[in-house]
Amino acid sequence: MALKRERGMTQVSRMILAAVLIAAVLVISGLYNWMSTPGFCNVCHPMSTRYAGWHRSTHANNATCFQCHSEPGLWGGIKGHAGGARYLWSIITNTRTRDVLKAEVGDETCMSCHDLKEIKVSFKAHDPGHDAHEKEGISCMECHDSVSHGELLGGPSRASMDTCEECHRLFDPAIAGCKACHPKPGLTINSTFVP
Repeated sequence: MALKRERGMTQVSRMILAAVLIAAVLVISGLYNWMSTPGFCNVCHPMSTRYAGWHRSTHANNATCFQCHSEPGLWGGIKGHAGGARYLWSIITNTRTRDVLKAEVGDETCMSCHDLKEIKVSFKAHDPGHDAHEKEGISCMECHDSVSHGELLGGPSRASMDTCEECHRLFDPAIAGCKACHPKPGLTINSTFVP
């Protein structure tokens, strides 16, 4: 007597399928999380200098590459990973014709950690007036573009007075340069912003 074959999945088949699906979710989740770490970014040779700069910066203990270089939320994370994959693919295939990975960081990202009213400066006379800059529509990165990646040689990762002077020379010459506030020659004050 021949055994009748049942249609559909048996209980064992369903358990195997469930185990495979759970394993796939765990692997994908693990890869997603690992690919969000600075260590993963450092795997790619063109990122090694950026990683070294970040590692020496004030942000190394507080923010990962992915926290700054992707939009918030799951969809932002997926878009960030897709951008990273495009960059990696262009390197592997040697088809990079332009900057594939744009390192744009919006003010919303900065403000998610930094409250303008809480920012301290090392010398009050050199307070940049963050509120005034924000009202003028000046983005955080216009002054602080090198802060999160610091200096490769371990120097300070803070905006310098040179940054202020360059901009003010163009847009507000009356207060550009040290002589606007320091008429006496030879007076030097180390002024860097404290994050």
